[in-house]
Amino acid sequence: MIKNKGGRPAKELSKEQLKELEELAVNMTIEQIADYFGISERTFYELKNRDSAVSAAYQKGKAAGIKKATNLLWELMEERNITAIIFYLKTRGGWSEKQEIDLKTSEKLPAPQFIFEVDGIVEKEGAIFNSNIEKYNKN
Repeated sequence: MIKNKGGRPAKELSKEQLKELEELAVNMTIEQIADYFGISERTFYELKNRDSAVSAAYQKGKAAGIKKATNLLWELMEERNITAIIFYLKTRGGWSEKQEIDLKTSEKLPAPQFIFEVDGIVEKEGAIFNSNIEKYNKN
C-alpha cells in the first residue's frame, strides 16, 4: 500500500485491473480508460506516473494497438491500395504535398484604377482635386 499524507487513499489497480488496462489501451484513449475505471484523467495520469506497473501495462497495450494498425496498413499496401501507400509515405517516408503557383505572367495587366467621389464630384486616381475642392468650398 502506498503511504499518503492524508486525504483519500491513493488509487491502486489490482492485477486483474492491470490486465484490463493493457487490453483497453489497445484501442481506447486515456479519457475513455479513466471513465472505465471511474476515475478522472488527472488521477489516471498520477497513477501512471506513480506506479510503474500501470505505466508498463498502458504502454504495452498502446504498442499492441499500434502494431495491429500497422499490420492492417501493411496488408492494404500489399494489395496496392493507393490511399494506404500515400498515407504511409506521408507519415513514415517524409513525403508531403506542395502546390506551386506561378505568379509570373507574360500578360500585361492594367493597373487598378480607383475612383473617388466627394459630394457628387467624381475623380479618377491621379487627377487633381484642387479645382473641384475649390468649387466645393465655394458652395
